[in-house]
Amino acid sequence: MSDALWTRLAAPFPTLGVTWDVVSVDAAADEAVLAPRLRREVIVERLDQHCGVAGWSVTFTPFADGAVGCTVEIAGVRKGAVVDALMAGAAATADAALAACAAAFGLVVPTSAAPQRVAFDAEAGVALHDPEPASAHVGAATGAGPGDAPSAPATAGTSDDEAPVPDVHAADVEARGLSRDGLAMIDRLVERLKESGQGLQAARLLVRYGGYGKDAEAARALYGALRALLKSGDGVEVEA
Repeated sequence: MSDALWTRLAAPFPTLGVTWDVVSVDAAADEAVLAPRLRREVIVERLDQHCGVAGWSVTFTPFADGAVGCTVEIAGVRKGAVVDALMAGAAATADAALAACAAAFGLVVPTSAAPQRVAFDAEAGVALHDPEPASAHVGAATGAGPGDAPSAPATAGTSDDEAPVPDVHAADVEARGLSRDGLAMIDRLVERLKESGQGLQAARLLVRYGGYGKDAEAARALYGALRALLKSGDGVEVEA
C-alpha cells in the first residue's frame, strides 16, 4: 500500500462518524462504560472512495459465544480482529469488529473521543445519552466558505531521540486542496446542527459529500448545504 493511500485512509474523521458501544455495566450505580468506534458507514465510504469498491474486501467469522471475527484486506495487506459479543447484538458486534480492523489500518476515532461512564437504564438495556466528545476546534462559524480561509502551516516538533510523526490531517488537506480553517468551520457547523437536533441530516450530508468533500469545490458545496440546513430550522430532507 502506497504512503499516499495510507495517508488518505488515515485522515481524521468528523465527530459525527463516531458511535458508542456499551462495554461494561454497573447496574448498582445505574451506569455503563461506553467506548467510541467509527460507524460502519463512514469506514465503507472512506475505503470505497480511496481504494475503489473492488480495491478492498472484508470477511466476518461468527463464533458460538457471540463474538465476531473480521478480516479486512487492502492492496494485499490483511488485518484481523475479534470482538466479544456486545449488548446491542450481532450486527453491532460485527460493526465493532470492522472498526477494529479499520483502526489497524489507521482509520481511528477523533482524539477527542474516549471511553466514558454515562447514566444507564439496566432494565431497558440502553444508555440514557451518548458521551459528547470535546470539540477539536474553538470559535464561531462565519459566513465565509471553506475555500476562503487560508491554510495554516503544519508544524511538528521532534527530538534527536524520536522519529517525526506525520500530520495526516495536514497531508489530507494538501491532497484535496482544502483549507484547515475551512474544515474547522464545517466541524463547527456540524456541532451546531447536532445541538439543534439535526444531527442525522448533517450525517447524511457528510456521507453524500464523502466526509469533508473530495476537493475544495465539494467542500464549499458541503459547507453551503450545512448552512442551509441550519438556517432551515426544522430541517431539510436529505436522501441517505
